[in-house]
Amino acid sequence: MIDAIAAGITTKFNATGAGSKWSGELYFNHAPQGTTGSYGVFNNITSSKEEFMGAATSGVTTVTFDFMLITDIDTDGDEITDMIDQLNTMYQWQDLTITGFTHIKTQRISIGPTIFEDDKIWSVVVTYEISVQVV
Repeated sequence: MIDAIAAGITTKFNATGAGSKWSGELYFNHAPQGTTGSYGVFNNITSSKEEFMGAATSGVTTVTFDFMLITDIDTDGDEITDMIDQLNTMYQWQDLTITGFTHIKTQRISIGPTIFEDDKIWSVVVTYEISVQVV
């Protein structure tokens, strides 16, 4: 289930052209070592009991994903702000195509503080809940 949702997230990202606005990509679980520019990494931070036990039901399942956005482009925070806005436009209450599941909703549930580290890297974590139902 998580792989199917991750594929839906990635497909949506690629279809919106956000990758052409960011200098990088959106990666599932980890970015390649040495990645620079503006990019995102998303991870599943909660699993449903169905995912944990390996048994799908016809009920609604909600999982939570963190999206960490990172940029080393120094624009006084404009780049990271644009990335947050683009992420919200792509996923907040938007449809996702998820093979084997009916998408119910994607809702942002939190956004962490934007951090500027060592005068060179901006980062922020945005958390979304994604609800699906087995087809």
